[in-house]
Amino acid sequence: DLAAPPRRDRADRLAALGDAAWGTLHLGPGWTEADERDPGRTGDGPDGPGRAGDDQEVRTP
Repeated sequence: DLAAPPRRDRADRLAALGDAAWGTLHLGPGWTEADERDPGRTGDGPDGPGRAGDDQEVRTP
């Protein structure tokens, strides 16, 4: 039932966020999904071709 973890560079960016940034970060469904635009990765996000985890991140002020 668990999705695959995010790419290493993405996980590193998330881990480096400060407390204020974590408070405004909203991760939508599929944010860990593979993206066909990444070499060596397969699959599409829940919104169709070319939409995957990186397209799902939403930040609020």
